[in-house]
Amino acid sequence: MSDRGREHLDAFRDVAASFAQSSDTATLGAFLAWLGVAGERERGLDMPVHEPDPDAVQVITAHAAKGLEWDAVAVAGLADGAFPTWDRGSRSGESSSGWLSDLGELPYHLRGDADDLPRFDWEHASDTKDLVALRDEFKAECGEHRLAEERRLAYVAFTRARRELFLTASWWGTASRPRGVSPFLAELAEAELVKTDLWAPMPEPDAENPRNAEEITAVWPAPDGGADQPSPAPTARDVLRATASLVDAAAEERLVALAAMRLPADALTAPQGVLADAAGHDLVDLARMLLVERNRRTDREVAFPAHVSASGLVRLAADRDAFALQLRRPVPVQPTVHARRGTRFHEWVEQFFTSATLLDVDDLPSAEDDDLPEDTDLDKLRDTFLGSEWSARMPVAVEVDVETPVAGVMLRCRMDAVFKDPAAGPDAVVVVDWKTGREPLDASARAAREVQLAVYRLAWSRWTGLPLDQVSAAFYYVGSDTTVRPDRLLDEAELEALITGA
Repeated sequence: MSDRGREHLDAFRDVAASFAQSSDTATLGAFLAWLGVAGERERGLDMPVHEPDPDAVQVITAHAAKGLEWDAVAVAGLADGAFPTWDRGSRSGESSSGWLSDLGELPYHLRGDADDLPRFDWEHASDTKDLVALRDEFKAECGEHRLAEERRLAYVAFTRARRELFLTASWWGTASRPRGVSPFLAELAEAELVKTDLWAPMPEPDAENPRNAEEITAVWPAPDGGADQPSPAPTARDVLRATASLVDAAAEERLVALAAMRLPADALTAPQGVLADAAGHDLVDLARMLLVERNRRTDREVAFPAHVSASGLVRLAADRDAFALQLRRPVPVQPTVHARRGTRFHEWVEQFFTSATLLDVDDLPSAEDDDLPEDTDLDKLRDTFLGSEWSARMPVAVEVDVETPVAGVMLRCRMDAVFKDPAAGPDAVVVVDWKTGREPLDASARAAREVQLAVYRLAWSRWTGLPLDQVSAAFYYVGSDTTVRPDRLLDEAELEALITGA
């Protein structure tokens, strides 16, 4: 995978880590709420910044361009209402209400940078007239402050160019009247730092927005025309498509010839003749290079993670390709009512056995129990558990975390409960995992899920030193009040084969 293939995911991970370290309430709900505020009030998170690509045209915000440079930079939208972001010719003019009208804005006197912000001295007003005057003064200062902030941003945008700077604006936007020129562009024109001889004339006050005129549609790229409409020059995509067709046709002809003449297979390494464009480039080599690059991207291997949970190994056993895809493009799973109910049940069982340990947010218990009937509530699960054999037994351990290495991968285990197993021997134990759903009926699904028990069994044996044949494992499905103890579980060698794909 290329370095840029996951740059957005890596940047998001850094944001989450920073939130977890700095927040007083580092919960999933608080993080989602914080992301919502960032999207609504702060135009989302900052894009990940990387060095400019000399072979690409980059579209980037002025904020994200800080510290970067390009040979040529184009800054568009230098008009009132675009850059700066409000229209000085509107009813509010060059004033701004600041925090007075924006419910999402923190009052300036409560902010850490209050000394650098305009101050609303409402307490100095002796009557309503004074209050209105102070408010208008405050709004004018807010407008000046807002313009100064955007001027600094414009300075950042204009100074990103090493050699050439292109500044553009348009009289018309989406409104019914023309816009004014941005003060940043107007000031450069007054200082004769930009040329104005090519500017379109200012529209008349009663002119109609061209956007409101009858729409004119056209096909792009333009189709081949007659003598009065010259055909457009072929694009790179057109050349590649034509090349691919020629290569396919030539290869098919060679296959027919080989079948008839029984020529060696290496005769197919290149079609006969040389295919070249107008500049003399070998299009066969270009097509072959592109095909090799495509195959390389398609067949990319995904590195196995250094740490995997036992439930992750279950997903590997169920569908190896889906597990690899999740590693390549990790997408959070949407929380379900079944997962939340399973988590609450595990917490209740933990309290029932008077054990206090923390739940791991990254590996919520019973998150895979998606087969819980909709009419089964938490109270029913509790009643079922209290009537089972397990509620009357004293556990050896509850909610214990153990890690164990297999095939160079550290497997994380959270064992719900461990009980003595007198029927198997005086020292024997059984590791039990609570499942709030019902047992799967499909044999392959059963086998995949039992991988979790195999990992638990091996981890407990290693951690305690108890021989492996003295450790068994079972699922207790609370939804159906059923205990399932597999006759045989994978051993260490078989788990290694599962991880390595042997």
